[in-house]
This record gives sequence, structure tokens and C-alpha cells, in this order.
Amino acid sequence: MDEYFATEEKPTMTGMVLFLGFVDRRSACDYEQRNDEYSPIIKNARARIEHLYESIILYRKDGQVTGPIFALKQFGWTDKTEQAVTFTNKPSVKFEFDGNSGQDQPTGSRDVEGTEGA
Repeated sequence: MDEYFATEEKPTMTGMVLFLGFVDRRSACDYEQRNDEYSPIIKNARARIEHLYESIILYRKDGQVTGPIFALKQFGWTDKTEQAVTFTNKPSVKFEFDGNSGQDQPTGSRDVEGTEGA
């Protein structure tokens, strides 16, 4: 594997796959999932290629990073923003019923605490 990275000026996942003698990227990914003696080799090569794309995004001066971003998405990376919402106080919901609605409903009121998302 070191030979591929030493001789290839611009290593890619497909280039690495072909260097190893696989017919397609999916076959190499299957080997990666097998957790046998070859799995760590392929995982390491994959991480080295991911590192290359990540470095391009961080250090490229001309701002042309669309290609590396697309490549990283093929490795499972995402660029969506996630926001966590937390409540500091439990919401309080108050239900009031009156007997004049024409339906058999209880009268009075009741507080319901901790009904998050209501």
C-alpha cells in the first residue's frame, strides 16, 4: 500500500482500488467490512485518502473545494447543520372544561406539567 502512495502524485480511492487489483470500489469496500487481515490495510488507505481531501479543503488558497467536498460525501461525510433544542423550564399546559358545552365534559381545570412538545 505504501508503494501506491509513494508513486501516485494524486492518490484517489479508485486509483487505490485499481492498484490493489480490485475490479471496482464496491469490492474493496466489501473487503474493508470483512474484518480480516486485509481490512486494516484498506481502512488505513481509505483514511489516508480522506485526509488528502480534507487537507485540500482546509489549505487550498483558490477556494476551489467543491470536488473534495463531493469526494468526502462519498466517504460518508455530511455538511448539514444540526441544532439541538433544550428546554430549561418544563412547559405547563392548562386545560379548562365547562359543563355548558352540551357535551358530557368534566368541569374545573387541571394543570399538566412536563408535556414537552405539546
